[in-house]
Amino acid sequence: MPSIPQKLEYNRDLYECTKCQKHFASWKGLLEHLGQSPHHGYCRICSNDFGTREQLVEHIRSVHHCCTICYTGKPSPSPFGTRIPRAFASPFGLHRHYCQAHSLQYCVPCKRAFTSADNLASHLRSATHQGRQVNCPSSACEKRFVSVAALLIHLESGTCVSGISLEDVVRAAVHVDHEHVVTVADANKNACKGRYGIYGSLQEVESKTKWNGRRYGCPLCGKSTTSLLSMRAHMRSPVHIEKIFCCSAHGGCDLTFRTLSALCQHVESQKCIDMACRSKAKGVIEDIVKQVV
Repeated sequence: MPSIPQKLEYNRDLYECTKCQKHFASWKGLLEHLGQSPHHGYCRICSNDFGTREQLVEHIRSVHHCCTICYTGKPSPSPFGTRIPRAFASPFGLHRHYCQAHSLQYCVPCKRAFTSADNLASHLRSATHQGRQVNCPSSACEKRFVSVAALLIHLESGTCVSGISLEDVVRAAVHVDHEHVVTVADANKNACKGRYGIYGSLQEVESKTKWNGRRYGCPLCGKSTTSLLSMRAHMRSPVHIEKIFCCSAHGGCDLTFRTLSALCQHVESQKCIDMACRSKAKGVIEDIVKQVV
């Protein structure tokens, strides 16, 4: 329910706040009092008083054009403990503020603010701005993707009509990456363990699923779920695969990953390795994608 403004109790000619029974030397002094006093919720945009600062915040966020970054960030708190959102009288005023004060968190074409520069970077790499320019290498599949990482997620998930699976991608990576640009040194040995460990297939793992009367237990790691459907999703996930993909080669950050798609997302985020190393890693990943088909 929107806050209802109260009648302002002040005398502009005498610079007096009749509600607080205070006099001021100027109109500016009176305005500063209205804006800072805990006994007022004065809106500088529409000149209404909402009684409390909490009600003022609610009013600004619901009625005026509020900067979400200034409000959800960590600006200096007000003297009375309630942050007042930065608000503007028009959408253009807010847009100009975002462009000037938050250019690293604001997408100008979309007029959309993000909570961090990383989130903006992810948005700029999305299909909204980049388009779907990566084709699935399978001749039987007509799907297009915004990035190689998105294509790898498609292949690893087993949803491609070609029937390519996560295991196929892992085998192709081990076969192609002899220099260990994107894989660890003992990738070949660990890749043989596969997704289902000592069990040969998903069906065999499911046959070993434990039920204690209340929850299903994973025979590989002991994780429990309340439904068989959730347990099957857990077993199909890459959680049991060894982390054979690595960003350690050629000046990387030593992070390891269970899937090539996860490593590819890391590389595409441009967070660690330099441009030359990133280019080499992308080249190897592209060769792996070609090999998997």
